[in-house]
Amino acid sequence: MAKELKLEERHKYYLLGYIIADGCLCTSSKGYDFIQITTTDAPMAKKLSKILKTKVTRFKTKWKVRYTISIWNRAYVDWYKSQGICKRKTGKEIYPDVIPEYKNHFIRGFFDGDGMVIIFKKLLISGFACANREFLLRLRRDLSDYAGISKDAGTMRKENDAECYKLKYSISDTIRLCRFLYNDADIYMERKKNTYLSFVKDIASQRLYVQGQGRGKGSHKWVKIKSDLYGDIKSIPLEECQYLVKIL
Repeated sequence: MAKELKLEERHKYYLLGYIIADGCLCTSSKGYDFIQITTTDAPMAKKLSKILKTKVTRFKTKWKVRYTISIWNRAYVDWYKSQGICKRKTGKEIYPDVIPEYKNHFIRGFFDGDGMVIIFKKLLISGFACANREFLLRLRRDLSDYAGISKDAGTMRKENDAECYKLKYSISDTIRLCRFLYNDADIYMERKKNTYLSFVKDIASQRLYVQGQGRGKGSHKWVKIKSDLYGDIKSIPLEECQYLVKIL
C-alpha cells in the first residue's frame, strides 16, 4: 500500500517552482493525470523521493543519467494543475500568486530547476532561464519586493542559441538572492548552495579585505559592496558570518 502523501506547505510551493522548471503533466495509459519530475542530480532526486514518499526511477540516456519522480496523489495533481501546470508548458509558464511566506521556497524550487549560480573569474554570478519572458519579469519584481534586489538590477536577454530568455545577476545581488532563497530552507540543491558558500569562504572575504583596504582601481566598488552587504554584522546569515567575522 502506498504511503499517504501529506506535504508541508513550504514543500508544496518548492515543488511548484521545481515542476514549472523541470516537471510536466502527463496522462497514463488508463487516462489518469500525474506529474513527472526529471533531474540529473542524484542527491536532489533522493530528497524529492523522500518528501513525496515515492521511489526514483533511474534511466541512462546517451549523454547522462536521469532520474524521474512521479506525483499520483489526486489532490496534489489537481492543485498543481490549478496553479498553471499543463501539458507542453514550454513558453506557456504561468507565474503563480504565492503568499509572501512561501515566496522564497517557490523561487528556490524554480532556481534549483532552471537557475544557476557560478563562480567565473572570481565573480559570483546567478541567473534564471525561462521560455516565457513575462514569467521572468514577474520573478524579477518579486525579487525586488522580497529579496532586497533593486528593481532595475539584473540583465535580461534572449539567447541566440536557445528558445529562452535569461535573467542574470552579478555578485552583490547574487548574495542577496542566495540569502533570500536559503532562509529557512530544508530542501535545496546542495551543489548550488555550496557554490555560493564557497565564494563567501574562499573569495569574497579575501577580496573584501585586500581591495576594500587599498586605494587602487576598483577599491571604492568593494568598499561599497562591503558596506551594503556586511555593514551590519547582525544581519549576516550564520553560514556567511562564520567565514567573514574575522575581517569585519
